[in-house]
Amino acid sequence: MIIANMSWTKESVRDFTLFYSLNKSKSQKVMLISYFICMAVLLIIGLVTFIITKVTYVLIVIFVALAIMLLYGVFLYMLMRSMAKKLLEANGENDGLELYIAEEGIMISKEAKPIGMIEWDKLEEGSLTPTATYITTKENSLLIVEDKDIKFGDKAGLIKLLKEKNVKLIGKEL
Repeated sequence: MIIANMSWTKESVRDFTLFYSLNKSKSQKVMLISYFICMAVLLIIGLVTFIITKVTYVLIVIFVALAIMLLYGVFLYMLMRSMAKKLLEANGENDGLELYIAEEGIMISKEAKPIGMIEWDKLEEGSLTPTATYITTKENSLLIVEDKDIKFGDKAGLIKLLKEKNVKLIGKEL
């Protein structure tokens, strides 16, 4: 059995949206890295062309490429911030909730009183990061278990239990 406080704070939700946005699939990561590589190559070609030809319109191309990279970065930041805000507005900060993760399922309690039970077949996936485990359900609920908030048991035991119950795991195991 694993006992943990549920970590549903502004910071933990922000960390989840960052992880989810950048690590959900390899194709997302490849597209993002490819985009920045292409923009960097464009900048290098522009700088080399300017150095060789001394044509000033190349500086405009370089400026436009930098502006596009900056705007894309700002767009990604705003998108992740918006996702985190929507999650918090929908659920609020759930301080005081405890998770009892056992063979039967995941029991959620508040002030030692059970308020809900999630059976193993209702879980969609578990996302592993170095500091937390994010468990999503098929009903689009999110359980955040930060390593520092595990009161009984450990992360290795949580991962083992998730594997035994055939929950799809994303991320690197520790």
